[in-house]
Amino acid sequence: MWPYDLLAGCGRGKSKTRFRHFRTHERHYTYLHPGEAELIDAELIRATCLVEEADELIERIRELEGGGLLELMFATGVDEKWRFSEEFARRVVTRY
Repeated sequence: MWPYDLLAGCGRGKSKTRFRHFRTHERHYTYLHPGEAELIDAELIRATCLVEEADELIERIRELEGGGLLELMFATGVDEKWRFSEEFARRVVTRY
């Protein structure tokens, strides 16, 4: 059961509002809703994600910083987050 399935039994009022974020953020960073896949192309990924190799990533972060970037946020799947964090620190942060 997805957390948003809890909405089915909530009825009106505070309970339904209380669980609204489950439906709003359903599957973020993990799955696509039906029909979303065909909306994604290389241009969209490039415009909204950092997906380069280490050297290109360092260059791109510096460009973004020059344009006013103050921080980065990473959204990775649970199974991958520690491996990703360690590799990013080793291959990018230490060289930045």
